Order: sequence, then C-alpha cells, then structure tokens
Amino acid sequence: MGFSVLLCEQKEIYAGKLREETELTTRKDVAKLAGVSVATVSNVLSNRLAVSEEKAEKVRAAAKQLNYYPNHTARSLSLGQSFHIGVIINEFTNPYHMEIVQYIGKYVTMRGFMMTVFDFKEDADNVYRFLGERQFDALVNFSSNVYTKELLKLLKERGTILVNFANVSDIEVHHDVIGAMLDCMGKLRSLGHTKVGYVSVVDAPRFYADERGATFTSKRKEYGFDENDDYILFNNDFNLESGEIGYTLTKKLMTAHPEITALFVMNDTAAFGAMRALKDLGLNCPADVSVIGCDDIILSREYIPSLTSISFDKEEYGTEIGKRIIDCIRNGADYSSDVYVVKAKAIIRESVAKRR
Repeated sequence: MGFSVLLCEQKEIYAGKLREETELTTRKDVAKLAGVSVATVSNVLSNRLAVSEEKAEKVRAAAKQLNYYPNHTARSLSLGQSFHIGVIINEFTNPYHMEIVQYIGKYVTMRGFMMTVFDFKEDADNVYRFLGERQFDALVNFSSNVYTKELLKLLKERGTILVNFANVSDIEVHHDVIGAMLDCMGKLRSLGHTKVGYVSVVDAPRFYADERGATFTSKRKEYGFDENDDYILFNNDFNLESGEIGYTLTKKLMTAHPEITALFVMNDTAAFGAMRALKDLGLNCPADVSVIGCDDIILSREYIPSLTSISFDKEEYGTEIGKRIIDCIRNGADYSSDVYVVKAKAIIRESVAKRR
C-alpha cells in the first residue's frame, strides 16, 4: 500500500518507541502515579480542557511508565473528533521527509493523537480514496502533487486543518533557502566555477515556483554563471525515485555538456545519484565536478566525499507543525495569516572544490 499507519488502536508510538496497549492499567492508576486527579488525567489524554504543562507532563510520563493509552475509538465517538492526523509525502525512500515526520509524530502522539503517513508517489489513487473516506483532524502536505478542488472542498467542509496546502492552508510552516542558496552560489564563484548546471527532481513549472530553482535562475548572471537554460534538466517521470532521477539526469546533462564544472541538485538523495553518475562517466567529485544538494540528511555527512548541502533545523520544523496543529484543535487558534519560517544555512563539505 502507499501509506503506513504509524499509530493505531492496538499499538502506538510514544516518544519514538513502540509499546503494546495494556488493559490492566486504568486512568486511576495513572492519576495515582502522577499525583493528580482522575479528571486531570482525562483532560490531558482527551485534550478537552487546558491543563498546566507541568501537570500534563506528569500525566504523560506516568502513562508512558505504565504503558497506558486511551481507547481512541471510544474517545473519537464521544468527542466528535478523530484524533487522527495524516501526513502526505512524495516518497518513503527520501530520509528528508521521515526526519521531519518523526518530530511531528513525537509531538502529537505524546498528546494523544494517532498519525498516518501516506506515500503519494507510490499509490496516489489509494491515497485519494483514503483521504475521502476517513476523517482527519489535520492533514500535513509535503507532496508536490496538485490536489483536486473537489477533495480540498470536502476536507474544508469536514473542518480538517490543512497544513502546507498551497492557497488553502490553515497552517503554513516553511523553510527559507534563499540566503543559503546565495551563499552556495557565492562559494562556487569564489572557487572559479562559471558553468554551473542544475538537476531538478520536479518538472519545469514546479522548479521555477520553488525557491531553489527561482533563486538559481534569477541570480546566476549576478554571480557570474553562464545563463544557459540547457544547463538545467527537469524531471517529468514522477514514478522515479530521487536517487534514480539524479543519476539519469546527471548522466544526460554531463554527456551533452561536459564543460559543466559544478552542479546544484534539488535534494540530497538525488545528489547521491548524481555523484554516482559522475563516477560512471569517469569524472571525479569534486576534482572534476563539484556537487551541492539540499536538505542535509544524515547520510550527507557520512558519504564519501561528504556532500555540501543546504540545511535547516528539522526538529524545529516538525515540532512547530505539531504545536500549531494541537493549538488549533485544542484552543481554536488561527494561524492562517501567520507563516512560520525556518531559516536554512549552507553547509560546505568535501563535494565542492576549486575549478581545475
């Protein structure tokens, strides 16, 4: 299937660990261990009334210690909420998505919510059907897919909180990569690179709408790069994974334009594919071609050569999404005009060197 249920009624992820639900523990036991009333335990685990963070943490710690979890089905029926949050990504194989998802999951599951992650690229039809059939309190979008007006209307009518859906979002949390892109471009120019290519994992419209693509194309002349649009390759096959896209397009680009001495690649996974393509072409990274990725996934610093990348705080990013979702659900907060921005920075590593 194209989606993975991270939390369900019988098993839950709590602080990153999978635990079995026990029927022997009651809310009374949790209240006794936490030193609070049973009503306070109910309010914390059901998200019904505001409770001080100190008491809430005591309740959650006691519930964790006793392996106690509320019955989500009964709670949903009684309160008219699903206590279910969905996250839509492009591909499970891209670690970037999963690093952020784990921080969203950690925050919301510790506050009594379930979470399901959907892989849109793998199984779009089933994802559409699942979204239409199931009730979610919130949906987080990390996919570049364009959603139908009918589906968005249905979700809005249900009162689903939409996160990072273009033009219809209730919550928007983004990262600003412009400054980091300019730093990378400046670094390449200082090393003598003027013939710089770009390998995109998306098609042309999405590339030019993305901060990375827009910054590269609008600023390349200012930084002394050749304004050759043939140096940019787009991906039109969304069945391919990022690594395969990076490999295929880099091989095609470097075969057609061997004069290129540096490459921007839209994400780190695709950049690894690009570096593999360079090796198969008999080219050395960074001696022959410098490579810059984006997302700074964990493998970037372990790869040989280590990958220069654009980095941002994924914990801040994921946790802020979780906080805003819970605030909207519990307190009716309105974030529709308050965009949260996580600043990115350039991380220069071994994959960039002076032009020969």
